Amino acid sequence: MSAWRWRRNTSALLVAGILALLFAGIDNAAAGRNREATLEPCRPTRADTILAWDDGDYGSIYNQVSGQLGMKLAVRFQAPPWAEYVTEIRYFIMDDQVEDPEDPNAPTTQPFAVRVWKPGPGVLPGEYGNAFQISGSLYPEEAWLELPLASPVNISDGGEYPDRTFFVGLEWGHAWNPVIGFDTDDPIDYCSFRWNWVAWEIVLADVMIRAVVSDSVTPVEASTWTTIKAMFR
Repeated sequence: MSAWRWRRNTSALLVAGILALLFAGIDNAAAGRNREATLEPCRPTRADTILAWDDGDYGSIYNQVSGQLGMKLAVRFQAPPWAEYVTEIRYFIMDDQVEDPEDPNAPTTQPFAVRVWKPGPGVLPGEYGNAFQISGSLYPEEAWLELPLASPVNISDGGEYPDRTFFVGLEWGHAWNPVIGFDTDDPIDYCSFRWNWVAWEIVLADVMIRAVVSDSVTPVEASTWTTIKAMFR
């Protein structure tokens, strides 16, 4: 083989190698762009939002509501469009004026059924929306009781929760205990109702029961004051 032919073949191999490396780099860059294009953007999560009608101040020890066994208390809310779940209910527990003779400073609060309702006829509470849940007992008085729902309620179905409207509240398992505060400052929103065994009657105040909504949920274990039991059926 002549020197000229050897140099020509060597040059051809070098050019081919350079082109191979160049095209490999282009292919890798394109693949990288394709991988980037297929990545889904991170979906931001919203912080839990508290829905409330009350202003946080019951104003007078007489501003309270309770009920007998089987009576119910409900507050209606409409969640913002982004909200998907009701995750927690909060109750302001008043002093029940009952004293433990062995420990006068101990709370004497009794368990109740934690309730979520779908809207029914007349935009009043209808069917239950949550898995049955019961609070514990001896939770503090003159304080907010925060109860995460063991099974958060999905309110995104417009057929069951039109405009994300729902009710939260309780069913009494003991007569006149617990006692829930209410707010009478103007404006009153007329979104609170009590079941008197026969019909829902409006409460002319803003009952101090609140709902927490979110666009996502995380598993929640029942706390000391929140357990799941088959009672109040």
